Amino acid sequence: VLIKASEQHLCKAPVGDKSKEDSDGQVVDDEYRRCRTQQFDDLPIPAKTVDFLRKRVMSLINCSETNLEVTQITKYSSGDFFAAHEDGFAPCYRRHAEAQAPGKNSNRIATVIVYLSEVQRGGETRFTQTQPVTDVAPREGKAVVFFPARLPSATTDPGGLAADVEHEARPVM
Repeated sequence: VLIKASEQHLCKAPVGDKSKEDSDGQVVDDEYRRCRTQQFDDLPIPAKTVDFLRKRVMSLINCSETNLEVTQITKYSSGDFFAAHEDGFAPCYRRHAEAQAPGKNSNRIATVIVYLSEVQRGGETRFTQTQPVTDVAPREGKAVVFFPARLPSATTDPGGLAADVEHEARPVM
């Protein structure tokens, strides 16, 4: 259902300040991220489906709706990838995080990736800083949960980046 509903609406995926745009403001392929994505709010998906998914995530990571970002779907076709990155905001982007939730020392504290399909080869989510490096193969229905930032209530560097969560989407073959 989600894949069919999104197929005609996916756009080239931007990446913060690393995205490149053409003269018409359209995101162009670059060497950092190549895939297509769209926010659920902009898709013809029944509200009950979106609500169900978001409630499952809230239950999984024990948070409220106000702690969730916009839900999105991303499609990686043959050759698509996302270079190594962290989902939390590095200190140089702390002002951006603060603007998202003023006064809350906000950061992305959880990432949930749900694979909607399988590929023949490639497409792994690779955690590049774990020892040993950890690859998670895309399998339909599998979810990967990790925590890219410390909680705002942490005693050391509240809201700061967590260790060992840099990851990448390996090229789909």
